[in-house]
Amino acid sequence: MAYLTTDELNTYSIAGQRLTGVSIPQQMAVLEAVSRLADSYLRSRTTVPITTPDVDLKMQLAHIAAWRLLSLRGVNPADKGGEVMEKLHDDAIEWLQGASESDVTPGGVEVSSGTAGSRQYVVVARVDECNVTWIEAPTLRGW
Repeated sequence: MAYLTTDELNTYSIAGQRLTGVSIPQQMAVLEAVSRLADSYLRSRTTVPITTPDVDLKMQLAHIAAWRLLSLRGVNPADKGGEVMEKLHDDAIEWLQGASESDVTPGGVEVSSGTAGSRQYVVVARVDECNVTWIEAPTLRGW
């Protein structure tokens, strides 16, 4: 079972009109594949599949799925949105890596070994017309 639906894909990452030409069965197959990808990262820390994935995990998987679906459909190199989606994909993979190394603990995951690490930061996207600036900053609240 996929950790997110096509509706959640649209909510958390990409508007449906960007996926013109990608069928619902193709979208569902990619959502299932990225869910199993998440399992491969989380397997060392918890029992998979996760029964109640939270919004953090769903959002990261939505970014991965969106980029893979856009790549399947074809990305216009002149479209800045493609660059943003690729960056979100790469950040989501890094987030999964952090989850596998105990730097991040997704909600809905019962940790079977180890503890959450101390790496604390937020990634902020500042959108100014078509320019996106990515800033990595320490959190001030300790989360």
